[in-house]
Amino acid sequence: MAGDRYRFTVHSNDTKGAEFVAVDQNKTSEPGHIHVASPMSGVGLARGSFHLGKQDWTPWIKSYTVGRKPKYVGDAMECKDSTWFRVATRFPIAVGMKYKVSIALRKVSGSGTFYCGVDSLDANYNSIFKDKATSYNYGTMNAKSLSTGTSAQVFSGTYQWFNSTSGNNPNRFDPGAHYFDVVIITNYQGTGTSRVYGLNVQCIS
Repeated sequence: MAGDRYRFTVHSNDTKGAEFVAVDQNKTSEPGHIHVASPMSGVGLARGSFHLGKQDWTPWIKSYTVGRKPKYVGDAMECKDSTWFRVATRFPIAVGMKYKVSIALRKVSGSGTFYCGVDSLDANYNSIFKDKATSYNYGTMNAKSLSTGTSAQVFSGTYQWFNSTSGNNPNRFDPGAHYFDVVIITNYQGTGTSRVYGLNVQCIS
């Protein structure tokens, strides 16, 4: 997940949820938002993708633990102690389609576990909590213990279909979801420093 990353959700015309033409989530024309470097190889139109990497993520971090907003340090977003934050991907969900959420991060020091999952959103980008899969559906990392190290580790999880109101599958969305954001927790219930290097969201089928 090294190199430049670009960020956008995907719509057709101005219809929410359609997935054909790349437009960033604020409907602005940021240079390079259509013809971008592929996350894997080559150059071209990266359809159905959202990428953050070696840049300041601050504009896309919409919620976070009070007093602990991640900071851009060199090549990563640095988090101190137990930090929760939400990245506003606003990725559109289509029935039956499968989505892959990958994160590259490193535990620099300290204690605590790590989480990464999805926050289901309604048609107006409001969070909805209609299933039993904890507050957020942590299908990428769920109470994962990491050893301290000098290299980033990559974790991935896939999401498809919807839970019922009594369902608790962390790899499904809440019933009624139209979009999703990504939620990350570092050093949960612990102390220390972590660095988040990349976030990659893709529609894979």
